[in-house]
Amino acid sequence: MLFNSLQFAILMIVVLLAVELFRRNALRLSLLLVSSYVFYYTDSGPMFVLLLFSSLLSFYTGKKVYENVALGKRKFFLILSIVGNLGVLAFFKYTNFAIGVANDIGKLFGASPSLSTLNIVLPVGLSFFTFQTMGYTFDIYREKLKPTNSFLKYALFISFFPQLVAGPIVRASEFLPQLEKKVLIIGENLKHGLTYIGWGLVKKVVFADNIASLVDSIFSNPIGLSSFHIIIGTLAFGVQIYCDFSGYADIAIGTARIFGFKLPKNFNKPYFARNPSDFWSRWNITLSTWLRDYLYIPLGGNRKGRSRTFINLMTTMFLGGLWHGAAWNFVIWGIYHGTLLVAYKWVTDRFSLIKSRITSVLITQYFIFLGWLIFRVGNSEHLLFAVKKFLFLDFFSGGISKIMPFFLENKFSILLIMAFFYLHALSYKMPNILERINSSRLSYWFAYVMVITLLLFLFTPSASKAFIYFQF
Repeated sequence: MLFNSLQFAILMIVVLLAVELFRRNALRLSLLLVSSYVFYYTDSGPMFVLLLFSSLLSFYTGKKVYENVALGKRKFFLILSIVGNLGVLAFFKYTNFAIGVANDIGKLFGASPSLSTLNIVLPVGLSFFTFQTMGYTFDIYREKLKPTNSFLKYALFISFFPQLVAGPIVRASEFLPQLEKKVLIIGENLKHGLTYIGWGLVKKVVFADNIASLVDSIFSNPIGLSSFHIIIGTLAFGVQIYCDFSGYADIAIGTARIFGFKLPKNFNKPYFARNPSDFWSRWNITLSTWLRDYLYIPLGGNRKGRSRTFINLMTTMFLGGLWHGAAWNFVIWGIYHGTLLVAYKWVTDRFSLIKSRITSVLITQYFIFLGWLIFRVGNSEHLLFAVKKFLFLDFFSGGISKIMPFFLENKFSILLIMAFFYLHALSYKMPNILERINSSRLSYWFAYVMVITLLLFLFTPSASKAFIYFQF
């Protein structure tokens, strides 16, 4: 069920009305839980049992980890939770990839491919709610959290429909305390939520979905295209994936706020990052901090010497890339970002940083967008060709006469890309602009709503596209 669909609008209206009918908070929480499972069922059908299984497993093991004093038993139930949750994730997400790798290894030794892939459909949101369940058990094991005694509240924490499919990844310590308060629909939260939902829809529908056609036309088969086309396509995809993913996050944050819940911020102007580390503090923030706290730091972080730090960075980013998808381009993308982080740390340990903000941003974004090229192009032959064109420029290969028709054919997408970078720069100069809009006078806020509505009416494409991160 897409956020920009009539189905979702109907679901929201029904849930809001139903919440107002119930007086007891337990009934309101139960309604939100049922609504979350209905939301998940519309996309994944009977696979909703995986969501229930993961919730039951981590709820039970979390209590056992807390109740047992003996370290051995605590570790046993922690491992049981990890193996159970990661086992489900590994089967549905990586089985066919592993079969493909096994066949490729067999070919190297002269054997013909003998293993057939399985008919496995990846349930949406599996990677996201798996991280939430594991984080819950880890926090209890590390004595940073006490388990909840209410399975209703815990199940709602895992399945809360605004952020269930693509985040932000929420931690129990942030969300469970909010469930102690009564669910209330009040004017202030409604206004706040609609402010975020409106801008999120513009990002997704007006920007990302309209730019998608340009990206697809270039990267469906880039062989033979010039550096000009590859760079335009890479810039377009960088804008598309940001508007698509951060648009989802804005809608999720706004929807949750309508019900009185606060979700963590997931993006903070990533295309103004001054170095690779800064980028990962701005992009998909909840995933970055999850990998830092539950993988990088437990591996030793930067506490065990330079060489070990580099290994920990590479391991974390390799697994972060693999988390995004069971394909070689995601693995390469993770290794590439690990290499950027290692190179940045190695350089800064020996040389002074570039003091010019503009220069450091431009250099950083050059490498970030090269990473987006790797992320987008799954075909190895296409990827090698596109990377070569990105690195070794031949802007007018095939003749300048092909440039103008390309501009004319894709003028709206290119105008949107230019508009995005202008607005991105504006948001840097005017931080927290949505909060400022929300706190403005009611007449100004209504003007904002009218502009958003007009943009959606005029520029919504005929065909809706699923959010990119639904596949992860």
